[in-house]
Amino acid sequence: MGWSSWNHFGQNVNADVIKEAADAMASNGMREAGYVYINLDDGWAVGRDVTNATLIADPKLFPMGIKAVADYVHSKGLKFGLYTARGSRTCLGRPGSDSHEELDAATFAEWGVDYLKEDSCGGKTHGTVWQQYSRMRDALNITGRPIYYSVTQAVPWTDGYNAMHCYGNSVFTIKPWIAAGKDPRTLANSYLIEYCNNEDYFGYTGGVPKAGGFLSQLDSQALLTYDNLTGPGAFNDMDMLQVCNGGQTQAEYRAQFSIWAILSSPLILGNDLTKMDAACKDIILNREVIEISQDPKVVRGKLMYQWPDSTWPNLTGGALGVAPAQTLQLGLEPCNSTAPEQRFRYNSSDGSLVAEESGMCLTYFGYTESNTGLAACEGWVAPGVGGQLWRWANRSLFNVGNGEKCLDVFNCDAKSEIAVQTCTCGSTDCFAASSPQACNEENLHWSLDDSGVISTAIGGGALCLAARPMPHSAMNITMQLWMKPLDDGSVAVVAFNRGTMAMPMTIPWWMLSLATAQTCDVRDLWQQHNLGTFQHQVIIVVEPHDARALKVSNCYDSFSHEVLHT
Repeated sequence: MGWSSWNHFGQNVNADVIKEAADAMASNGMREAGYVYINLDDGWAVGRDVTNATLIADPKLFPMGIKAVADYVHSKGLKFGLYTARGSRTCLGRPGSDSHEELDAATFAEWGVDYLKEDSCGGKTHGTVWQQYSRMRDALNITGRPIYYSVTQAVPWTDGYNAMHCYGNSVFTIKPWIAAGKDPRTLANSYLIEYCNNEDYFGYTGGVPKAGGFLSQLDSQALLTYDNLTGPGAFNDMDMLQVCNGGQTQAEYRAQFSIWAILSSPLILGNDLTKMDAACKDIILNREVIEISQDPKVVRGKLMYQWPDSTWPNLTGGALGVAPAQTLQLGLEPCNSTAPEQRFRYNSSDGSLVAEESGMCLTYFGYTESNTGLAACEGWVAPGVGGQLWRWANRSLFNVGNGEKCLDVFNCDAKSEIAVQTCTCGSTDCFAASSPQACNEENLHWSLDDSGVISTAIGGGALCLAARPMPHSAMNITMQLWMKPLDDGSVAVVAFNRGTMAMPMTIPWWMLSLATAQTCDVRDLWQQHNLGTFQHQVIIVVEPHDARALKVSNCYDSFSHEVLHT
């Protein structure tokens, strides 16, 4: 945990900037919350001594040298970090460490450096990327000084996700190393995982139409690394945080901090520590969320559910099994028995309802009523959530995976763009909060004729179910649920709403690997408030572009009252 000069100050850095950051961290509660590193990024070196090749700090920016700055940081009870690059030039064109690894490592140790970031930029290089970083790792170890080593390993990588890329075919990934039998945990304490630098905007799913930003940063984690490469002393690094730099909303910054915490990425801030308002401090000083990041179990959180998986790699897993990706949405159209998009086939023996034109199955993806569409027929069922199997009874279609849910015309409004949903049969879930329950439950009644056309009872049977193409939208992942087992036996949860509308989220205990737990305590970590004790599951609402961070603990079987641990 700490701070870096780059995101906010860039090349406009000097000794005073670093000292003022150290003063702020030591006096505003950050040090007590666990922040410890003050890192000087690119822009400090100006050349090498002509007699011994030692790096020289820019005398205009650092008139007393780097050691004096490091000593000042140490005097505040903090640690000092410094920047270099594996090539002969840094990203700003200043001298890098290529072919000078032992000399530079010894110099850094003499200056009192506690953290070294070694970048991938320009100039001459000798050897492979792995060999270059190995030389610096070995040189740092020779010094005998404990120095945290962070690498930003840009390597050639072609994967078909061109919209994610920012630097040609260069990507910050460890996958080529893993494929070659090289373990990055033996190389460095953290390794950068990203297609683009973490810019200060919310971003877009899959980098479309613009690469970079928070969402692209998050999506890249599934494509460029592996969860099991996070452990004691080794971390997948999602880059420096942009929290409090002004380009995003409070909700978006809260979501970013939550995701960094649940994924155990280093919490390295990049804002101006001398100008933080109360809203900023509410995020970065929340000790309960910080504890999730710094938990001694040191594991990376896992994605347990996301919806819909329409165009992005399907990462749903865990206790759910893999949900099929939504390929088509549902709507209502004037009935036409010759329209191929309106022809369905119900198989009473297995419960599938198949759209004949596409061969896709009616699927309730769970968690919110509108999560209903068509997906490849895989017989997928998630007990208590949803699935692809349906029971036709009393003119209604009941979802087998979640037996309390029925196919519904929401709010009895057959003209709505989101008319076809799945809701709790006969309940107010099927109606907007401001609307009375009406239409005598005709919204739940359907008819299937011999031609395969399914009509709704609303409007006298004149409107029929139809398969429609998915809308062309970059925002095609709306809700994600992440979980992380903690050292004390409890479970941390982050529910992240990437969409533009508030969304309900049902979190069943078995999804958190608490399959036998009947009753659990739930605490909201951002509100620092106990939500209560819940049986089987908890239901929350997540505001748009926001995240809820929860801790689920003290789970016990309601019959035996035996406390259960993960």
